Amino acid sequence: MLIPSDVTEPFQPLWRDDAAAAVVGNPAAYGQVFNIAGPEIFTLTEWLGLLAQALGRPAPLIVQLPLDEIRRIAGFEYKLPLPMRPLLDIRKAQAILDFRPTPAERWLPETVAWWRDSGLQSHFWEHRPLEIEAIRRIVTALGVSDRRP
Repeated sequence: MLIPSDVTEPFQPLWRDDAAAAVVGNPAAYGQVFNIAGPEIFTLTEWLGLLAQALGRPAPLIVQLPLDEIRRIAGFEYKLPLPMRPLLDIRKAQAILDFRPTPAERWLPETVAWWRDSGLQSHFWEHRPLEIEAIRRIVTALGVSDRRP
């Protein structure tokens, strides 16, 4: 997988059930503002490893280059398909709403299974063949083994 080396912001994924449970029908939430986010903070590399685990696949070979270099080599406007947001302090929600978010390792397999069964297509896949070809060129140029059979 190609990921930009200059995109280093960590992020906090949140399971939809946790978001709903925190506020829907909870009188303690009325009239207040809360940060609602997952308990874990992931780097992109950590997240990709967790996704691979949820898919029952080995951790991906990750090639990191500056985003501008990836775009130059790939030949298209390579976009990172993850929104980067500020990290959120969820302590108020934990204290007042008794918010206890589920670890991603527990909910991610369900989300992956749902996605596979949904028939939906990612709009980020429009350039996937070009991305795969760029990865092959980069791996060859770097002399990196992809570790896959």
